[in-house]
Amino acid sequence: MRYALETDAILDALAQMGIRPATTDALPPLTPERLTREAEGLAVLVSCW
Repeated sequence: MRYALETDAILDALAQMGIRPATTDALPPLTPERLTREAEGLAVLVSCW
């Protein structure tokens, strides 16, 4: 199962909870490959029996 959300939807949801994340335009966007490498350290495999 995969889920994907647009950035604006995430920022809107956070704002509704009173959370204001820091953002910047000073850094280049992550390439899909770099994002995959970064996410590997955060993802876990979930098995349902």
